[in-house]
Amino acid sequence: MPTTSSSSVVKKRALIISNSSYTDLPSLLYTTTDAQDLCLKLKKLHFDVTFESNLTFEQMETIIDDFLNSICEREIVFFFFNGHAASSKNQNYLLPVDDDEISNIGMLQYHSVNATKFLQQITGRDPSAVIFLLDSSYDREMCESSLKSSGLCSMTAQPASLVMFTCAVGQTIENSTNNDRNGIFLEHLLQYLHLTHWTIEEILERVAQDVQNQTNKNQIPFLSNALRSRKTYLDLQHRKSSLCPADIHSTARWIQQCFVVAGGHGSGLALNQLSNPWTIYIEDNQNLLIADQLNHRIVEWEHGSTHVGRLVAGGNGPGDETNQLNCPTDVIIDKNGTHLIICDRDNQRIVRWPRHNGTRGQILISNIDCVCLSMDNEGYLYVSDDHKHEVRRYAVGDTEGTRVAGGNGRGDRLDQFNEPRYIFVDQNRSIYVSDNGNHRVMKWTENATEGIIVAGGNNKGHDLSQLYFPQGIIVDQTGALYVADGENKRIVRWTKGSHQGSVVIGDSHHEERTNLLNRPFGISFDQLGNLYAVDMYNHRVLQYPVHIDS
Repeated sequence: MPTTSSSSVVKKRALIISNSSYTDLPSLLYTTTDAQDLCLKLKKLHFDVTFESNLTFEQMETIIDDFLNSICEREIVFFFFNGHAASSKNQNYLLPVDDDEISNIGMLQYHSVNATKFLQQITGRDPSAVIFLLDSSYDREMCESSLKSSGLCSMTAQPASLVMFTCAVGQTIENSTNNDRNGIFLEHLLQYLHLTHWTIEEILERVAQDVQNQTNKNQIPFLSNALRSRKTYLDLQHRKSSLCPADIHSTARWIQQCFVVAGGHGSGLALNQLSNPWTIYIEDNQNLLIADQLNHRIVEWEHGSTHVGRLVAGGNGPGDETNQLNCPTDVIIDKNGTHLIICDRDNQRIVRWPRHNGTRGQILISNIDCVCLSMDNEGYLYVSDDHKHEVRRYAVGDTEGTRVAGGNGRGDRLDQFNEPRYIFVDQNRSIYVSDNGNHRVMKWTENATEGIIVAGGNNKGHDLSQLYFPQGIIVDQTGALYVADGENKRIVRWTKGSHQGSVVIGDSHHEERTNLLNRPFGISFDQLGNLYAVDMYNHRVLQYPVHIDS
């Protein structure tokens, strides 16, 4: 039976096996550096990585058994093998380095790893997704071994898995490189793997296309996809993408004793201070990007450091020059991970700023009373406008956009907003909006002409059926809605279909205490399920650790 994880968030686990020093078969030159670089990349994506090299058959069996026993339900599993392989009777076999024990093709089933069987064993542990990559179709026609290479045979992905070979079925490739470090396939995989706004399908399709182009179609990767979700991400840390950055358990709780992770030294211009911050964005490396509103800048606070932030955009006083911002209220990272997208509120514009070492921005959209931003996993940008009381969606390069919610004047009808603020877009392109002046959160499904109330909507107040100037919002994988209930100085969770919320952070009795939030604005989860809140009027960002029940 699969082991059930006690954690309230999805874990990610990887096994990398790199065999290069064979007894009879040719040694492989770039497999070790390929595997080492992939190991580092997956660790940056917060995978628990097991990396082994040059294994005998007995060692491969042990490592695989240990890995299988470590897999828990709903985990994302990543397996990569580079080394020699062989096929026989419609089965693929991953070869150990003691290949001299395989005297003929019939010995494969006794002294190598059956790839299909191994994949079946992994999926039998009930993970949420399995990525199964084989870089093992190397040419060895000139070797003296009885295991001549004819490439791999076709392999059908098991349910909830994706299988990829580095070249086509029945084909082989040379052990070659273009960068003197990595094989051609790994060179391109490493180039795109960090793009956390791309699904794994998008990444691998792009890798396959680049490999084909670079080799003039002499190397065409094989792909078999049976993932349950059409949108599977290796890293779910984007607060405003179409998925919550962590799978939050329905009974998850957060420790009320919080930690200051940015600011907390009063309002001021120093880099250890913030001044009325609005929103946060948690980067892939767990660093925080903060829209430091009244300092007219975007700052980055390194994960684990509470001492000082780093200026990444603006910071040249309020103004409308391209090196200035004026009361920025939101920041996200674009789909390619190369630029910041900033809501430059008092300049009434959206700007694009280089993520690293940028000195000035590029205006993307002008003459818009923008408040907050979101981006779906197709790369469409969503912007709330509290003058037109609407949300618009923009494709890349589009400056006009399409109205997707509101836009029927200020009001409290279901087709209206009263100062829309924060936006969350789910995987079905449904749009959640904190309707600040109406003290409610609205959900607009794609192409809808009006929204539905999913939280609040019972006038302003302190009751659990009410909100009081709601701000930041997040929707988790169960449909539960988390709301920064601004004037109530609390964060509440509304489960799907409920008529009232429950307090997860703050005081359900609305008592004035110095240790409570003072107007929470932006909220976010990190990959582990820890909850972050912008404590605006205390000029700081707080982290509330998730409590994991055993």
